[in-house]
Amino acid sequence: MRLDGRGQWWLREQRLAHPAMVEFFHRNYSRDAAGCYYVQNGPQKVYVSLEVAPFVVRRAADGWSVLPYNQQLVPRTAYMTPEGQLLLEIGGELALLDDRDLVWLVEEALSDWDGELATLPAQLRLPEGGLPLQSAPLAALLADYGIVSQPVP
Repeated sequence: MRLDGRGQWWLREQRLAHPAMVEFFHRNYSRDAAGCYYVQNGPQKVYVSLEVAPFVVRRAADGWSVLPYNQQLVPRTAYMTPEGQLLLEIGGELALLDDRDLVWLVEEALSDWDGELATLPAQLRLPEGGLPLQSAPLAALLADYGIVSQPVP
């Protein structure tokens, strides 16, 4: 089982599209003490391979929506990876900004930035206020948050 960079579930290389099945996975998604994410299916745990991070965040009209839970939470900080991925710490967890929102964010919140990590501003300028921003490699972020992206059952 895999969670992709847009918060979509994949099982045996097929994207799950059945709404009831997707909702079941959303409801039963959790993390164990070792930092592995899984879906609880009755007595068994099905471990989830993470394409990037355990959660995906989308910009909504009134804030941020976190998938797979589809809750609205407030981010505390943001990280830009050398590969150009933007991750947010939101609800104490690490969430990847959906790539469909990245252009908006760069145009609106980083409009003066030249694209070089060395000149990354200290904050994202968002309508609701500044959000601390720093650069960090993805592997370091996963380690800092205790995330196992490729669990071995």
